[in-house]
Amino acid sequence: MAQGSGEGGKRGRARVFGWWYSCIGLGFALLGLRYWIARASLYPVALRFVVAAGFVLLGVATLRSARQPARRPGNAPPQ
Repeated sequence: MAQGSGEGGKRGRARVFGWWYSCIGLGFALLGLRYWIARASLYPVALRFVVAAGFVLLGVATLRSARQPARRPGNAPPQ
């Protein structure tokens, strides 16, 4: 089987994307901090922090989904 295929490959890619989104969020937060220190107007600073929060939440959600086992018809949780 080729590398990166199957369930393990999908989870690995999801982890990479989760960290990728989190790093983008960190970058936007640093940009917002830079604008805040430079005493820019409130709108660009707030916009960057909102975008940063969105990317961090997307990264966390992606990382959480990568940790959960794949659902299969015979792999239902006990009730």
